Amino acid sequence: MTAGDIVLEARDVSVHFGGLKAVDGMDIEVRRSSVTGLMGPNGAGKTTFFNTLSGHQETVSGVVSLEGEDVTHLAAHARAKLGIARTFQLGGLVDDLTVLENVALGVDHFGRIAGNSVGRQETRARARKWVETFGLGDVVDRIGGDLGAGLRRKAEIARTLAAGAHVVLLDEPAAGLSKAEREDLTVTLREIAEQGKAVLVTDHSTDFLFASADEVVVMNFGTYLFEGTPEEVQKHPDVIRAYLGGGPDA
Repeated sequence: MTAGDIVLEARDVSVHFGGLKAVDGMDIEVRRSSVTGLMGPNGAGKTTFFNTLSGHQETVSGVVSLEGEDVTHLAAHARAKLGIARTFQLGGLVDDLTVLENVALGVDHFGRIAGNSVGRQETRARARKWVETFGLGDVVDRIGGDLGAGLRRKAEIARTLAAGAHVVLLDEPAAGLSKAEREDLTVTLREIAEQGKAVLVTDHSTDFLFASADEVVVMNFGTYLFEGTPEEVQKHPDVIRAYLGGGPDA
């Protein structure tokens, strides 16, 4: 797959909590039609950095840009209107609603933030399109509470995209999934990228990241360490020292 233009970019982003530099001069480029992985040891600052990109954490310095426009000081809900979404923003699936109804919540959310809400019939039609896109047609009428972890995760991502996201930030999407479910999720992420979306994902499972991502950005102690293909990352001596060979999987 050939990566497209830069959609989401951070330059020299820093976040401090008192004297602690949780993120210190961090850079990243997330491209259209591509899956970018973000990895690093426990305490590397991945979640805090994710929060700066989605608008859930203010920065001390640096710039976050979407499609070339500065969004550094926009709150999370304002960035969501522009198409940046994290799966947790709409919460987990509603256990008492069907898969179709859950995804329809995303369609309705997009209509409200975009100011062009549609009727119930059209909402369900659009939701069904996303359900089919994610291969959830066989469980469309099952309630969320009856789904296994893998299907729940796919339904959550479908709802996020139904809410109008073109930049998708996934924090630990493979958590709790079996090996087969992780492999299925990898296929799903590749399909999302092929639709022209930009995907940024971080996860405890390095195997999942390496299988899913076109490029992987490595953090250590809040700073940028290295960026490359999964193959390059696994061979880089600094990454091996900081992460793969001598620390917990995070």
